[in-house]
Amino acid sequence: MALDFNIALVSPEYKEAIFSRGSLELTHTLIKLVEPELAHQINILLSNQPVERLNYQPENIHLDSFYVSLNSRQVRRIVEVLSLTINSKPKESTLGTIVLAKSLFEEWMKLAAAMMHELNRHE
Repeated sequence: MALDFNIALVSPEYKEAIFSRGSLELTHTLIKLVEPELAHQINILLSNQPVERLNYQPENIHLDSFYVSLNSRQVRRIVEVLSLTINSKPKESTLGTIVLAKSLFEEWMKLAAAMMHELNRHE
């Protein structure tokens, strides 16, 4: 069962808050040792109902998307932990992990930027 709104109906300013299951699962994996509580919050997001898919998408949990309802401090901390992973010595993180962290870093930064834009809009 999905949320009662279709992903195509999400207004542009909130699109950055829609993350795929894979992005959330990978974020959880990369931050859980440093920020276990925040990783748990991501698990809670994954236990929520996904956003409704477009009609032409097949039923497949790997295609699920979720609305991220974390606060700005939590998003900032995720960005910080991903940044630590990106800037770690190659010995500590495999190159594949660093590439994944960079991709996730960009996604979370888009959400952070959208949150700042929303805050500035209300001031």
